[in-house]
Amino acid sequence: MSNEKKYKVGIVGATGLVGQELITLLTEREFPIENVRLAASKNSIGEDFQCMGKTYQVEILSTDFFENLDLCFFCASPKISEEYAAIALDRGCFVIDKNVIDGQEYRSVVVPEVNIEDLHSMSSKYVRNPSSITIPLALVLSLLAPVYRPKRVFASSYQSVSAEGQRGIEELTSQVGAMFSYQETQSKVFPQRIAFNLIPNVGGLGPEGFSYEEKRVEEELQQVLHRPDLHSHFHLTYVPTFIGSGISLSVECERAIDVEEVRALLCDSKTVKVIDSPGKGAYPVLLDVQGQDEVFVGRIRTKTEDPKVLDLWIVNDNLKRGGALNFVQLAENFISKG
Repeated sequence: MSNEKKYKVGIVGATGLVGQELITLLTEREFPIENVRLAASKNSIGEDFQCMGKTYQVEILSTDFFENLDLCFFCASPKISEEYAAIALDRGCFVIDKNVIDGQEYRSVVVPEVNIEDLHSMSSKYVRNPSSITIPLALVLSLLAPVYRPKRVFASSYQSVSAEGQRGIEELTSQVGAMFSYQETQSKVFPQRIAFNLIPNVGGLGPEGFSYEEKRVEEELQQVLHRPDLHSHFHLTYVPTFIGSGISLSVECERAIDVEEVRALLCDSKTVKVIDSPGKGAYPVLLDVQGQDEVFVGRIRTKTEDPKVLDLWIVNDNLKRGGALNFVQLAENFISKG
């Protein structure tokens, strides 16, 4: 980047899956770093990590961690954000957080390709990185909005165990090994056994039957798209895969769907890659998206008896496109603000 000023950066949750992806992206995108401080759980204290050609050691998280930092990424648990985000703000940090915490000052949610003006106009120095499901949905729907004006959204997600971090990957791996060895499985991360199973409960269920993560995606999507009137219905599910998320999306629009026009709209975007050739059986799968910046879209279709409803399939790397990349883009836009 051309900005000559260099920044002191903190990463809370640096040894987690998103934290590691974030460190890699900061280096790849040549973020102007003067110094990096890394914080993680006690088990990781003293570990060394490379960023921008320098070696940094993981520290214990304390109130002193935020002294003299310009910006701080929160990639750890909601409990850590609740305890330390306000402290980071008090120390003058610009905070980018992946968690939902209470308080009006913590409500700003931004996907840079969609609603970057919200970042530039806000008075707070806190912004939330949206859910890994909100990000691909917002990117796709924002491309459709000028032409089709979506009215209602119906989506089912199929989310890999990495949504629960390294613990999720380890639990699936352990359970698969146990089952092939005819041993009992243990479930500590997920509410039920995830190996060879589907779990329709992401984030815990509320009293009305919706999961908290489903409500989060609904609220974030309305905010990012500036569409408080957008009605949406979500069903989020854990699946026994390691990396990537799939979303089956149906969108009711104000005008009839032209499938070729939709393909053209999506193909014109740098954020979306279309793999959609029904005659050849071409469509995107999780294997296509690992390590990729784009959201992949396929199975684009509509029914003649329901011409205003668009159906399509979305996949993306939940750790990179649905997580770390949005983090870094927010930071890049923050420093461009001056």
